[in-house]
Amino acid sequence: MAEKPVLIFDFDGTLVNSMGSFASLAAHLMGDYYGTKLEWAKKQYQLTSGLPFCEQLERIFPKHPLNFLISLIFEEYKKAFYKTYPFFPDVQEALENLKKNGYRLVVSSNNKESLIRQKLVNHLSFFDLILGYRTGFSKGPQHFNHIQNQLACNTNEMIFIGDSLHDGAMAKKCNIPFIARIGTFSSSTFKKQGIALAHIDSLNKLIPIFENKTLDSQNLFLET
Repeated sequence: MAEKPVLIFDFDGTLVNSMGSFASLAAHLMGDYYGTKLEWAKKQYQLTSGLPFCEQLERIFPKHPLNFLISLIFEEYKKAFYKTYPFFPDVQEALENLKKNGYRLVVSSNNKESLIRQKLVNHLSFFDLILGYRTGFSKGPQHFNHIQNQLACNTNEMIFIGDSLHDGAMAKKCNIPFIARIGTFSSSTFKKQGIALAHIDSLNKLIPIFENKTLDSQNLFLET
């Protein structure tokens, strides 16, 4: 990878510390409307994280008649409280350094683009593209293809940074190297899945990895 890669960031759980709140909200909604236990519901939310919530519900409760309604309720709650969810402490410094060093930065999320832009109001200048979810346009091949077209890059010039197993699986399927942000899942969990090029607990570790390591195999694990 001779040129500096295009860095594609997931949003929730990667830049914004929101996944714990989302899991709690989802678990309470599942308990209220589907009669499930909170711990089980939180686990199911976590395991399907990375998908739009409407698709998560379809995975957890296939074809349940309440799924569409509950996904709408979830999105309304999320919209009401989203401004209270903080960025991770390393985000500002990491984005500044990456941009200063010439990396092109992209957000790719299954959150709604309007919410992402509101949250990034003081960080918009860092990003070359901000991509959110809408019907027929979601994180994964659709976003990746759009990035390639807009930024004139190939998959071997892109790196995806995310916090979920779904993020890693999508990147692997699309032949895009994946770096796992530890938090939603542990380093050992990602290692068992064999989908992460590196595991980091801070975005400030990205530049040292790029400067000192060769990123050319999704089967290579870099302990950071």
